[in-house]
Amino acid sequence: MQQASSRIPSLDGLRAISVVLVLLGHLAGTRGFPTAFGFFIHFADFGVRVFFVISGFLITTLLLKEQARTGSIKLRDFYLRRAYRILPAAYAYMGVVTVVYWSRLHFGAVAAAFLYVTNYADHTWVFGHLWSLSIEEQFYLLWPLTLAFAFTKRRGIAIGVILAGPAMRILFYFTPFRATAGTYFPTVADALATGCLLAISRPNLNRYAHILKSRWMLAAGVLALVIQYSKSSYGPAYYVLGLTIIHVCIALTINHVITRPYAILNASPIVYIGVLSYSLYLCQQPFLNRASATPITAFPLNIVLAVSAALLCHYFVERPFLNARRRHMGAECDLARNAKSLAPSETYGPVDLKQAGQNHQERAGYPSGSTASLSPMLITVTAHTSHSNRNDFSQAGLTPADPLTATKEQL
Repeated sequence: MQQASSRIPSLDGLRAISVVLVLLGHLAGTRGFPTAFGFFIHFADFGVRVFFVISGFLITTLLLKEQARTGSIKLRDFYLRRAYRILPAAYAYMGVVTVVYWSRLHFGAVAAAFLYVTNYADHTWVFGHLWSLSIEEQFYLLWPLTLAFAFTKRRGIAIGVILAGPAMRILFYFTPFRATAGTYFPTVADALATGCLLAISRPNLNRYAHILKSRWMLAAGVLALVIQYSKSSYGPAYYVLGLTIIHVCIALTINHVITRPYAILNASPIVYIGVLSYSLYLCQQPFLNRASATPITAFPLNIVLAVSAALLCHYFVERPFLNARRRHMGAECDLARNAKSLAPSETYGPVDLKQAGQNHQERAGYPSGSTASLSPMLITVTAHTSHSNRNDFSQAGLTPADPLTATKEQL
């Protein structure tokens, strides 16, 4: 058996694209930003949805492989890893913003932010982006519990959530909550569930490898962007079918680029932006405010300050807490260092990270991902392909030929 530890190819590149779309979407309309690029305002939400699908995919990949490896899902360890990775940077941001903007904030908005229910609360701009982090935290709470107690029904549950998504959106579309319902968990959960279903179904996709590895699959990503850009033309149809198609196209694109890595998505500068994406997403909000007339919200100073704040957050909050997590959780948290990687898929073939331009040096930071990523996924996924645990793979819906092994730094 081969011993290795590597990052899943292309995912940091996708995170980089996603966070750049969010940044450009928020820059659009700020003072001094070229009006010719104002169309990017349509793509901030798209970038967040990519993060959601990635989060669902990676979290489910972790949980399936933990179940295959150990026969159970350790909820305590999962939640502790999540807390180490997500909460320090998020609470640092919330604390600073609360102090700086105290006179303009109301207690409800601050409480909702710290409790991760901003997606259901009235909020000011500086806390506005936390709706997506609230969605992710609610997902992290519910999905592992679901798998722990209803593991054999995982595929049906994911499909059910995907099918329920359009119904929930159209239901809220014709209610007084229409303006805010787009941030409610029931109307967004299908994006995460699409990523979950991708992770559950990947072993069954090998039979379609010749199609899924074709460069023509990149058309799925283009289609998703076209639908997102022209969403105002579709009315309710966008909420019923448009978003579902977008989520599926994102999932197909994720599957394509991890089985056929592209050098551009794995180039060191792009990967670095992906690693920084959680802090970038957190820290950009006060500076990329098109409704503000303050000097710090004018382009290009606003993006310089946003990136500078993200770097401070990443190096002085995220990384120290990653190191603290390693010291606290030890080997349980750092399985990727000594994990035996899965054999490459015979159908997909081995992933040549060197050829794809992947930098193998260990990088602290994340992403999710998550989440992320949005929220970074800091978990390690691994499994053994020995004869003794082949039944575990089968029960989890995995195959010993699954090529994915992700380090905690990436996840």
